[in-house]
Amino acid sequence: MHRSLAALVWLVTWLGACGGAALKLRPEAGAVDASTGADVPAGGDIAAGGDAPTVGDVTDAAQTPDGPGMEALSDSPSLPCTPATVVWKADAAPPQPASIAGPFAMVSAGGSATCALTADGGIRCWGDDHDHCAVAGYRWGPVPAGTFVGVSTGQGQACALRTDGTLACWGANQYGEATPPSGTFTSVSAGSSLSCGVRTDGTLACWGSANGERAPPAGTFLSVSVGGSQACALRTDQIVACWGGSDFATVPPDGTFSSVSAGGAYACGVRTDGTLACWGRSGDVVEAPPDGTFTSVSAAWSFACGTRSDGSIVCWGKGPSALGPPPDGTFTSVSVGASHACGTRPDGNVTCWGDDSSGQVTPRTAVFTSLSMGVVHTCALKSDGVAMCWGLTSFGLLGDKLIAIGTTPLYSYSIVGPADSDTCGIRTDGTLICRCPAAKTATAEGTFTSLGVGSGHLCALRSDSTIACWFLGSAPLAEWDVGQTAAPSGTFAAIAAGANHTCARRLDGRVECWGDNRAGQSAPPVDAFAMISAGCVHTCGVKIDGTIACWGANGSGQAAAPAGDFVAVSAGCLHSCGVRTDGSVVCWGDNQYGQSSPPAGAFVSVAAGDSHTCGITAEGGVVCWGNNEYRQLWCGARYVPIIAP
Repeated sequence: MHRSLAALVWLVTWLGACGGAALKLRPEAGAVDASTGADVPAGGDIAAGGDAPTVGDVTDAAQTPDGPGMEALSDSPSLPCTPATVVWKADAAPPQPASIAGPFAMVSAGGSATCALTADGGIRCWGDDHDHCAVAGYRWGPVPAGTFVGVSTGQGQACALRTDGTLACWGANQYGEATPPSGTFTSVSAGSSLSCGVRTDGTLACWGSANGERAPPAGTFLSVSVGGSQACALRTDQIVACWGGSDFATVPPDGTFSSVSAGGAYACGVRTDGTLACWGRSGDVVEAPPDGTFTSVSAAWSFACGTRSDGSIVCWGKGPSALGPPPDGTFTSVSVGASHACGTRPDGNVTCWGDDSSGQVTPRTAVFTSLSMGVVHTCALKSDGVAMCWGLTSFGLLGDKLIAIGTTPLYSYSIVGPADSDTCGIRTDGTLICRCPAAKTATAEGTFTSLGVGSGHLCALRSDSTIACWFLGSAPLAEWDVGQTAAPSGTFAAIAAGANHTCARRLDGRVECWGDNRAGQSAPPVDAFAMISAGCVHTCGVKIDGTIACWGANGSGQAAAPAGDFVAVSAGCLHSCGVRTDGSVVCWGDNQYGQSSPPAGAFVSVAAGDSHTCGITAEGGVVCWGNNEYRQLWCGARYVPIIAP
């Protein structure tokens, strides 16, 4: 593809999402002109206004470097994207077991999270969503307060037994698996999409998935265990009963048992004489458990681990390679999850081992310090310098399992800034790097302290407080260069980039903007500001008196800031959000996807994207709301692959 055609394709990709370019498109009903904020009737044309040209058909023949009809390219500086490779810090050995100081009374390993009961009756969870990465209505949510005597961690939910016998469940609730019934119970178990408990009268109650396993057998029971598509329970006569999916061998072996554990396609029990018995899905060859006597057993999908009478742990079956061998030493119990396991030691400490990609083995101690939004992806920076992104980029869904996870990035960061579909960052050493499409990277000479990434352009604040701007990748056609990289001279304290405009705050608080100004987005008021944020075609800032001023496009009310005192503001595409002095978040503008309906709670910062919003809570966690079509609300603990030249 010739250079100018590539520039045009690049421009359409980057600018079309926010509507900042003068493209003529055929909108659907309810479309909005992003440059003016005005409603556009269905079937009409969207144009950026002014006398900017309309993009017509482009052919390779018309775009040869020396041929007739060649479109002129902008001569503004650009950061070329060059081939690169994804670099990870190599792990010298498989993840090592982690010791979590207690004292704990018990531990329960789930899908990609772990919960433990403390000696004083509290609950502590880590992994998956429990390391300050909560997403409203989607992930696990906060651990309930109170005093408990037991806890069970499932695939996406957890349940705990209070001292008064009532139940508390939290997490995924698509099938009602986190909505327990009223009444009092003696035990509880959380599985894949089903949870069950033993009532104080000995009968069973199940809630969640209605795929057959919800209807438990009659009779009285001592304990229950829920797996993937089946469940097993120990009757008062110590006979095991199993029920559930049709492909599961629900008939356990004869004999009496002291405990039972149901996995995904595997179940095991400890007989009253201490020996083990295991059974599984019809047609599968179930590996025989080891000989000897045991005090506890825990089954996963196709493997299990048990605690021998001497306190050592042994595992068997078709376990994942990430699990590795169990640690040495003595234990009182063991619990296995999807690809990790944990054991409780006699001193009350817990040791976990196996897959740690979601922090289910080693509790994360870092909290989030900043957020940045792309059109359909989100990036966050943690206090340990680790950058995390989720949503859709040119590399595909960052939360998809095709992206490498579970290892440590080679670099740590002080600033992360997403573009429309890609990401730039400033490393802790001050160097700047951007990820481009097609596994390429762009770097800039010098050191920097802050950056703003727009729709195809990048501006950064150098260490000497001056500004440098570039087009990211190939230079665009000249008519699309509206001065968004023509930074003013002098020194500045902060910078923010919109779709095709950029604003910066000088040391005295005055704001200067450059680039596209067809909606007034580059015409700031003459006031002193404490912070600024540039949206697609509007800009907002918090004045030194704490009030918010916005300018630019206002067709959806995105520039109509409410009154009151604020500590932070973020301008998105058609909506904006601010953090009040009491920590509450208020949003205004478009709310088609709920992006302007923030949850209650105290926040320290907020970031508005195209149709989604995220905020950092006072505890250092992340909560997101709005459009989740591309998982841009999914704060999964999946590190960003760092591309280096």
